[in-house]
Amino acid sequence: MCFSSEPHQYSKKNGEYISYFSDDFTATDTFRFEYKESIISFVPRSLYLKSDSLKSNEKTTQTSTPTIRSDLLKYASLFGDNTEYRLTDTGNIIKEELVLSVNPFPYASYSDELIFEHVFNYNGLIPYINGIAWDGKTTIITSNKIDFKINNAIHYSFAVPYVYDTKGTKTYFSIYCS
Repeated sequence: MCFSSEPHQYSKKNGEYISYFSDDFTATDTFRFEYKESIISFVPRSLYLKSDSLKSNEKTTQTSTPTIRSDLLKYASLFGDNTEYRLTDTGNIIKEELVLSVNPFPYASYSDELIFEHVFNYNGLIPYINGIAWDGKTTIITSNKIDFKINNAIHYSFAVPYVYDTKGTKTYFSIYCS
């Protein structure tokens, strides 16, 4: 990771891939990735509980300057106390982690949904969900990866998110596209 010019304070180049990272969570391209002629960017916006029985306590992003260690950026308290947001850049793979030291919603029930919301800008790339081009208008729920293509060539893929609980059990999430 190296220091870069504004608005992205950190950048890394690995072959044809370039990653840019910022601590400005009000921007639309806090995290930006370039490959050949394509650009995709995103910013995590909020963490909240979707519940029919309880009023949600939304936790939006806060200002957080990352600490950098080799290929790892850590944003402490991004969604409040006891949260840590991590990005690991291995060159052609970005690993995103949200670490919760304590349950931010201890009153949640099993029927409630924990929502970790992102805003994406895919700059002319075509998202493919379940192998079908997404029109960007229809709400889709998928448990599969999302590919972003130009001229039928995959430039980026987003894997299905998952979580580990304190017992080490892995649970996959669905991706809501709307």
